[in-house]
Amino acid sequence: MTAGGVACKSATGFVRKPTVRHTPEDIAGVRACLHGYPPYMKVEVRGDIPVVAKTVADLCSLSAWQSGLILNFPRPGDRYPESVVVVERGS
Repeated sequence: MTAGGVACKSATGFVRKPTVRHTPEDIAGVRACLHGYPPYMKVEVRGDIPVVAKTVADLCSLSAWQSGLILNFPRPGDRYPESVVVVERGS
């Protein structure tokens, strides 16, 4: 994630740029947030969240979305081959 706008390393070792954070209420909101992102973009699910997805296509094909989960993803102009979408719990 970022600390004061500075890129930080993720658990996978990739450097991440500042991200966009959204808290979609349902699966339609997830699909709207990720519209336009490549279906092959990797997904990282943090903690004990019961979501099984390795790519954006996997996330968009889910039938339901648990409220209170946060999506972190790169800004549309800041996508790189190593960019990932992160799913985490809200605090």
